[in-house]
Amino acid sequence: MKLIEHQTITSKDVGQNTLEIAQYEICTFKNIDFQGTSFSKVTFVECEFIDCDLSMVSLIGTMLQEVKFTRCKMLGLFFETVKSFLFRVSFDQCNLESASFAGVNMEKTNFNACKMVGVDFTQTNLSAAILNGCSLQNANFNRTILFKTDLRTAQYFSIDTKENKVNKAIVSPDNLEGFLRNAGLDIRN
Repeated sequence: MKLIEHQTITSKDVGQNTLEIAQYEICTFKNIDFQGTSFSKVTFVECEFIDCDLSMVSLIGTMLQEVKFTRCKMLGLFFETVKSFLFRVSFDQCNLESASFAGVNMEKTNFNACKMVGVDFTQTNLSAAILNGCSLQNANFNRTILFKTDLRTAQYFSIDTKENKVNKAIVSPDNLEGFLRNAGLDIRN
């Protein structure tokens, strides 16, 4: 596999919005519309995507090792199809609507100010993850591990404490209602 290192790649460097199957190390991808293309069998190590549209990109067999996404549009991505070996990502101000992390180990992952409406966290390990200022409206938490997960500034979530492992999850008094909605309580002011 071809190795591409220490490059800044922009839309003018990418023909037909496709990416060469290669191993990219310490590369930055800026302002590229990859919508609907395939990253299958591509490896990214210590790379960053900035202001890219990655919506509906195929991630089958993709390796993401220490990859950061900043202000990216990432609608409908299936992260459960990436290679799990050394998988490590972070998200800053990304739109992850309808993305799926089902069954993925997202331990210690940082999500900062992300729009995560309708995200699927079924059987996801979110232990010690930080969901700082994230909108989690209609996010699916089912058999999710939330051990020491920081939800203090997360918004609009609903997590059933009987169906998920929430031991030592960190919440604030302002968003505690997200855990109580499914507790059969009648919460009033």
